[in-house]
Amino acid sequence: MKLSMMSYTISRQPEHFDIKRMLDLTVELKLDGIDMVTLHGQDARTLRTMCDDRGLKVVCHTFQADMNHPTAEARQPAMDLFKKG
Repeated sequence: MKLSMMSYTISRQPEHFDIKRMLDLTVELKLDGIDMVTLHGQDARTLRTMCDDRGLKVVCHTFQADMNHPTAEARQPAMDLFKKG
């Protein structure tokens, strides 16, 4: 079995959340990878570099896109987020 850090779990207390500390903790715990839930205010490339610099594999990228709208026009903003994600 392989284990990974889920950034959502750590970021649930935003007043204590620090992306670099979370990545360092993931390395310290010798986890196999990290599931990034959102980009935590970072550019995707920057976040990927931060992980690569620590030898962390990004095993999943989870993001939100509210597709629960009756028309294609109303869903378009969510589709744009989905494509970006």
